[in-house]
Amino acid sequence: MSKEAYTFENINGKTAYLVGVVDTICDEYLVSACPQYTIVEADLFEIDESQDFNKYIAARLKEYLQSIGGDAGAIEDKINKMKIEFEKETDFKSFQAPGFIMSMYEHMPEYMHGRKGHDAFALFCEGTEYYLGKPIGFYRATKGYDILSKFYIGMIFEVILIEFEGYLLMLSRGTSE
Repeated sequence: MSKEAYTFENINGKTAYLVGVVDTICDEYLVSACPQYTIVEADLFEIDESQDFNKYIAARLKEYLQSIGGDAGAIEDKINKMKIEFEKETDFKSFQAPGFIMSMYEHMPEYMHGRKGHDAFALFCEGTEYYLGKPIGFYRATKGYDILSKFYIGMIFEVILIEFEGYLLMLSRGTSE
C-alpha cells in the first residue's frame, strides 16, 4: 500500500517521500533475505503524542480505500471496529543498544538465521535510523491484526511496530500464497 502514498490526500510530501524510502529499504534488505513465498511489507505513519496506534492504521486504511475509489462498505465498518492489541517490547531501547540486532534477529523466523539474514536486518536497521532517527519504542501485535491481510499481504503471520519521533513504522510479515 505504501506505493500509493503519494495519492493520499492527508499526507504531506515529506512523509510520502519517507514512506517510499522505508518501503524501498524494506524491499532491498528484509524481503531479499526472505525465502520464496514470504514477504515483509513496510508502512510508515506520521504520528503525534497519542499512543492509539489503531487510529493511525485505520486512517491509512481508509485513505487507501478512497484512493482506489472502490466501494468501502463492509470493510470500512470493520476498520472502524478494528482493535489490534499491541505488546510493548521492553528489551529494545534502540537499534544501537547492545544486542538489539541479535535480539530482533532471534525473534524473527528461521529465514533470518544465517549470515545473509543477520546482515540484511542490520542494514535495514541502519537505513531506517538514517532517515527516521533513533527508535523510541518497539511493539508486537498480539491480536486483531487479521484485517490487515485485506490491505497488505494475503496472510499475515506477524506485525511489528517501531516508534520514532513523529513516525510509526509497521512491518508486516506473511505470504501472498
